[in-house]
Amino acid sequence: MIKGVAMYFSNPSFIFVGIACFLIGGNATAQAPNFGDDSSTWSQDGQCDDPRFQGTGMASNTLDEERFSDATDCRDLYNLGRITLRKDAR
Repeated sequence: MIKGVAMYFSNPSFIFVGIACFLIGGNATAQAPNFGDDSSTWSQDGQCDDPRFQGTGMASNTLDEERFSDATDCRDLYNLGRITLRKDAR
C-alpha cells in the first residue's frame, strides 16, 4: 500500500490536477453558505430576501428576521453568481 501511495504522488499529472482543483475551488460544495429553509412569506418569489447576501438578485427591502428563511431563491441566485454572501454575514 505504501508503494502505491508513493507512486501516486510521484506522478506529476496527479499532482497538477490536485493543485488545479485546490486553486479553482474544486470543493465548492463545502464552501457554500447555509441557506436555511423557505419559511419566509416572500420565499420562492425569485428574489433573495436574506440580508446576509448582496447583489443584483436581492429584494429592495430586507429584514433581519428573514435571515436563513429564503433558501430556494438565495441558493438559485447564489449558484448563478448574481448574489454573494456579505463578508460581515453572521
